[in-house]
Amino acid sequence: MPFEDYRCAETYEQSGSSHCAVSIEDWCGYSSTSNDCHQETQALVDEGRLPDLSFLDFFAAIDKNNDCVVSADEFLGFFERLAGSCNSHDSQQPEDSSDIQSPANSSDNTGGVSEEGGSDGDVEYREPGLDTFWPGSQMETNMGSLTIGDTIPPELQKYASMEGGTLVIDAQGEQLPRLTIARDNVVIKNARVNARGSGEAAIEITGSHVKVQDSEITGGTRGILANGASDVTVDGNYLHDFDNVSGPDGHAIEFRGVRSGVISNNQITGTYKTDAINMLGSSDLKVMYNRIDVRLDEWSAAPLMVEDGGQWLGAGTTHDIEVAYNDISYSGGVPPGLLGGYNLNGHDNVVNGDRTSAAWQLYYYEPTKNVWHDVYYDGRRIS
Repeated sequence: MPFEDYRCAETYEQSGSSHCAVSIEDWCGYSSTSNDCHQETQALVDEGRLPDLSFLDFFAAIDKNNDCVVSADEFLGFFERLAGSCNSHDSQQPEDSSDIQSPANSSDNTGGVSEEGGSDGDVEYREPGLDTFWPGSQMETNMGSLTIGDTIPPELQKYASMEGGTLVIDAQGEQLPRLTIARDNVVIKNARVNARGSGEAAIEITGSHVKVQDSEITGGTRGILANGASDVTVDGNYLHDFDNVSGPDGHAIEFRGVRSGVISNNQITGTYKTDAINMLGSSDLKVMYNRIDVRLDEWSAAPLMVEDGGQWLGAGTTHDIEVAYNDISYSGGVPPGLLGGYNLNGHDNVVNGDRTSAAWQLYYYEPTKNVWHDVYYDGRRIS
């Protein structure tokens, strides 16, 4: 659009100054040399609003991904020429500028999260890196709760950037409140979350194309709960010492009704009254290279369990899950199991030093016996 037709349609207050609420579509229409700018920016819009991000971070991310080419000169010139409409903006101090908000738009979010957020392709082994988790620093008991949905909470804005169509929250080793991720296309990394005493999961995921990576997670009734989402990756995290409660809580990682995802390279320790990793009514998962060393304080708890939920909890039929290259040590409870569903494939795991299928529960049990077939372990068909 011609710049002279641009209007600062909305303003809002920040630090005593009035700032423009700039539409990214309008900005791209003014500044971009790409004919596809509108289509590209649609990928940044989810559930009606563009996330709140600083101008500099946002434009740097856009320029990096060739969505809309915005130069520093354009950025400063933009505000200089808008000075008459937005009275108090200082174009010489862009680091103090406000956050972008866009009008309500929608995105179909059909694409998966590539690179940062994707679960496509082969799963690769990564060496344990517990020194990454800042072991000498104490976390606060509980910092409350935040939801990442239509907008980014102010507490997270300093960690946020857009990489293509993905919102990346890189906490850089700092502690975050417990999180509910209710939007698609999100990466959480290098975070520390302690949900002790919250009565909820430390991180709950209902959005799709979500990745939690290289983070330390503790406290809460669960570590990471993915419920009804698709394309969820949990990779390279340290999960430990959750609230030791009775009942169906306490999982380090729980995938309930998840359609496609990866659970890989996680280090899991602590005492559990239920399964450390549990997959119920989920499909198209790869569970690989996890290192589990736990004590089970309940006779029926297991270090890792694949269960069918179609006839049991209404969570859907479990199928197409590969469990491989996991190193599992446990005391108490029962062995890990592939107890329901179909097209299940276990191989190359070590359980308390045993590499054979004898270390596993591989059989059907009553609500799932009609949907337990095509189960393999180390290439041998079990059912």
